[in-house]
Amino acid sequence: MNDLIPGVYSHSGKLGTAAVIVPIGGLIASVVLSVIYAYVDVYSPIGGYVSLLFVAGLAFGLGWSISKLGHLARCRNSGFLHLAGLVGGLVALYTSWAVFEYALIQRFEEGVTVSVLGIFFSPVFVWSYAEALNAVGWYTMFGGTPTGVTLWVFWGIEAIIIVGGSTLLSTMKIGEEVYCEDCDRWCGRTVDAARFGFPEEQSELEELRPDNLNPILALDPADSSAAACLRADVWKCETCNDTAALQVKVCATVTDKDGKSEEKVEDLTQIWSMPSIMLSEIMNRADHSPDEETPASE
Repeated sequence: MNDLIPGVYSHSGKLGTAAVIVPIGGLIASVVLSVIYAYVDVYSPIGGYVSLLFVAGLAFGLGWSISKLGHLARCRNSGFLHLAGLVGGLVALYTSWAVFEYALIQRFEEGVTVSVLGIFFSPVFVWSYAEALNAVGWYTMFGGTPTGVTLWVFWGIEAIIIVGGSTLLSTMKIGEEVYCEDCDRWCGRTVDAARFGFPEEQSELEELRPDNLNPILALDPADSSAAACLRADVWKCETCNDTAALQVKVCATVTDKDGKSEEKVEDLTQIWSMPSIMLSEIMNRADHSPDEETPASE
């Protein structure tokens, strides 16, 4: 890919093997995680607002699982993964309700014999039970038992978190990845490949473009005591050593009210694709070992 034209990097849209792997793996993840969530929700001694943490855990776990499956399947189609996250979230939402009702009946309604599959394959029962439960509530919060509109609102928020969260997070594993189409593999990423001192005037970086790295190369390497600097993250194919990409970030050290220092990082540029030869000067000017190196996925 020696004729690669520098520009903003975007995935090719190819699915890899995701059309098979993601639906199957996503369905398994949706069911397993929703079953765990339902039982935790029923048997946890903590209720109310704190239970939203369990909901967030389900959404994150499902979104991460689908994004990981997409990465392993070499999927470069964000739309497909978002759709998988949406469908997975809906499956998890319904499954968690069916299993939740089964676990609730098993725990509090002695003498009632039901099967989890019987409930799962009866949407009418799932909805009717939810309506009945909404009328009386089932947990206390701040000395009261949420029912009616209040409980519907809580359940609505939970549904939005599960479905929306799994949808949005479904691309988290490929969101900051670069793919070499020639070699059919993910490029290795080196975080913090080099640091440069922050320019006196922000306007000095206005000419920084994928085809013009001179504004950052004109800067001196960052001083270790500098409160602000520019960080270069790079991607490079370890097979052809040609496909590469760069992203420049702004790093600033801030001190909180307790006197603890923390580095804040913000993106200055998008991920730019370019021939690796254009990154040679940046890599050569690295004055420290990379903080993190992520090997390419085979």
